[in-house]
Amino acid sequence: EEETQMKKDMEEYSGYAVGFRKQMSVLAIRSWTNMLRNPRLSYSRAAQSVILGLLIGGVFFNQDDDAQGVFGKRGVILNLAVNMSFMPMMAVVHTFPIELDLVMRETHASMYSITAHFLAKTFVEIPFALVFPLIYVVIPYWMVGLRDTAEAFFTLTALIVMTCFVAQSLGLFVSAASPSVDLAVLLGPLIQMPFLLVAGFYVQDIPVWLRWFEHISNIKWTYEGAVVNEFDGRTLDVNASDPNVTFTYGDQVLEDAGVGDASVARSFSVLVCFAFMYRILTWGVLVYKSKKAVQQ
Repeated sequence: EEETQMKKDMEEYSGYAVGFRKQMSVLAIRSWTNMLRNPRLSYSRAAQSVILGLLIGGVFFNQDDDAQGVFGKRGVILNLAVNMSFMPMMAVVHTFPIELDLVMRETHASMYSITAHFLAKTFVEIPFALVFPLIYVVIPYWMVGLRDTAEAFFTLTALIVMTCFVAQSLGLFVSAASPSVDLAVLLGPLIQMPFLLVAGFYVQDIPVWLRWFEHISNIKWTYEGAVVNEFDGRTLDVNASDPNVTFTYGDQVLEDAGVGDASVARSFSVLVCFAFMYRILTWGVLVYKSKKAVQQ
């Protein structure tokens, strides 16, 4: 049965020395080995997650449910979304400009296909996209005093993890499309900064001609879903009879934040779509560059 499957793979991916599954396994092992040989990037990303988590937890420590505390919690949520959009992207934008020449030589020598290389790299990155966001959320979550339920914690973690996947995917797309490391590093922040500005925290009444842009902002969708997760259906721990109290119910916070019609499920679904879209675009750019290199 194994031999039959291998023959099918060879027929489907004719012209290569081994079948597609073998290509992927060898490339995945090579990528993983290269990471183990140079673990400084992983160590620095882990340190970033710990330090920034402690910093956010310390600055926003023990937020109450009064108006100031509500605004503080929204600020924490925005920071989680922003940092998990910038850090994973900047960690991968250098990838293809550095290794693309080698990949092209090896693919043109029929050692493996572009698709196998791309999928192997994607699978190797999955553990890092899970671990670093988890570290980043766990540290400040209870320090800040976010919603004290397991469901709320795991929902926020899922949103932040998916934000990390989107950022990685966008970073790889920028990396594949850029001819040099310098240009890729420059383009990354230039793309994410407008996404931050239209996320809905700083300005809610965005000009009509820019409103389309907020719908492609991964930061906006993460922020909306996380705010709903934090405040939806809650009765805030405040003195409702106090005339100085701004919010008594979580739904009032959502209306004030401009996300009254948002939902966690919709935000998560959009982020999943973004992650797949950027990955497919990255694969398309790599295939295009490979075919163009052959023609030259």
